[in-house]
Amino acid sequence: MKINDLSLIQNLLPTASRPKANKGLFAQCLNEALTGQRQESMAQAATGTVSSSRLSGVTSATQAPVKMVENALSHLDAFKDALARPDQSLKKLAPLVKGLETDSQRLTELAKKLPQDSPVRSLVQETATLAYMEAFKFNRGDYV
Repeated sequence: MKINDLSLIQNLLPTASRPKANKGLFAQCLNEALTGQRQESMAQAATGTVSSSRLSGVTSATQAPVKMVENALSHLDAFKDALARPDQSLKKLAPLVKGLETDSQRLTELAKKLPQDSPVRSLVQETATLAYMEAFKFNRGDYV
């Protein structure tokens, strides 16, 4: 099934969940979301519900997945750009595809280590799936 008209999908979504206009980079939005979570955690710490040692772990625990996701997204972007060039040989794309497979494996392993209720986990899983699917489609011959 192909989706050709995004306006049809957007009309089906409730108004609150519709995507907003692009206001910045993905990393900026992600950092803002993480900052909001940190402020919430700090408020809990101020009331004594969370220990301060746990707060320092939250910051470092979310930075590594974010960097790995950004790295995988930059590899996906490079792959997209390489596919868009008609003069590019598909054999020259093999190292990019290998990198996508590696990114997918690393992100999948990382997702297993993250807590079930972590919003970062769903982001890591979706990015791993996207990288895997692009590598799979290339290896299957969809881009020939």
